[in-house]
Amino acid sequence: MTSKVKRLKSDADRHFAGGRLGEALKVYTFLKEFGKSDPSIYQRIAEISQKNGDMEEAVEHYKLAIFSYGDNGMIVKAISLCKKLVEIDPAHSDIKKQLSSIYTKNFSVPKRAEAGADPSNIRDLNKKTEATSTPVASESELSEEELPMAELIGQVDEPDSGPAPHVRLATSVTNLHIPKTPLFSNFTQSELSFMIEWLKTRSVNKGEYVFKRGGEESSIYVITSGVAELSCYTKYNEVVNFSALMEGDFFGEFCFFTDERSKSSAMALTDLELLVISKDEMTALANDNKELAKVLFDFNKERVLDRVLAVSKIFRHLNKDERLDVLKRIWVESYQEGTEIFSQGDDAETMYILLKGSVDIWKDNEEGEKKHFYTLGEEGDFFGEVGLTTRDEYISTVTALTDTEVVVLSKPLIEELQNKNAIIHALLLDVAGKHASEFEA
Repeated sequence: MTSKVKRLKSDADRHFAGGRLGEALKVYTFLKEFGKSDPSIYQRIAEISQKNGDMEEAVEHYKLAIFSYGDNGMIVKAISLCKKLVEIDPAHSDIKKQLSSIYTKNFSVPKRAEAGADPSNIRDLNKKTEATSTPVASESELSEEELPMAELIGQVDEPDSGPAPHVRLATSVTNLHIPKTPLFSNFTQSELSFMIEWLKTRSVNKGEYVFKRGGEESSIYVITSGVAELSCYTKYNEVVNFSALMEGDFFGEFCFFTDERSKSSAMALTDLELLVISKDEMTALANDNKELAKVLFDFNKERVLDRVLAVSKIFRHLNKDERLDVLKRIWVESYQEGTEIFSQGDDAETMYILLKGSVDIWKDNEEGEKKHFYTLGEEGDFFGEVGLTTRDEYISTVTALTDTEVVVLSKPLIEELQNKNAIIHALLLDVAGKHASEFEA
């Protein structure tokens, strides 16, 4: 897309955002030939036509937008508009099957591994094998009569005073950026058709919650436009915003693995458009699609670990990129009730963060009697730091009071984090020093 065309598209977007829909429609219509590479042009014409009551024009351009998004691999956008089109005119329900056919044809979908087959043979599911796009006119192909379109429709002014119509501005696609969602990356045509059939749409206004911590959540959400933020609380009731999610990202996957109430909240940082699929429907798909189940498992595991680091008194001082680096180097271990995680006198090689369950920290005194120090049972609680920072061996024993899961951090990783982050270094030394004094008193 040339610089002059981009300028006109930007003008149209500003008109649209400011509620000047008539002016916006003039420019979008002029740029219609570029809709094959920028499907949002078709989409805007459809949305404005719908607002103007011209449903025939709206349906035509929704269909153009759907197929253009599909051709460009933007399946999340395409599905969202599919749902909208069918709501407007149920007679076009067959477009869902057409979309799934286009997407699976243009974007390589591997055959499902047979039961018992080696999943390692499955190719990378998140890469498109061959880009397909329609060439657009070069700048030289636009005549001088066509180029000054901005002058024909008037210069773009700042939004008029007073309330503007509630119109949402989605990110325009000017460079064939293809937002992916791993949820749909390896669906067969029949699975994608099933997904499109059962997906629902939901709009959330800026500042509103998709769901709140403590709620009973039973859906998985995919962002089609806008930005959402995940937040949680520390044990000290402090709010921690630990993840910003954008178009193509999904969240709510925790409901697939547990019936527990949500430990996080999801809020719309901008006006938000979502695709929604229920836990039951996702379970039905995942039972036949083991790669989908693995995607959900891996994302849930990473998000849980990220949240645990974010709420930890020590590791909350890492920024998002630093946490992502740490996530690559930590692992999870499980211990049954009554199992010793480490014993007094063992070599200190690892530190632990509590993920689930509870532990008892104790030691034998000189008389051989068991002396209890702490019971830890909050997500984000940590232990083992004394041996790593002030000793070469553990000076207490830690026993799982219930079935317990812990995040494990190696000694080299802790030393590296201390060297890079003065706050973490100071906090670890302070806490370890206090605990060592108590244990040795």
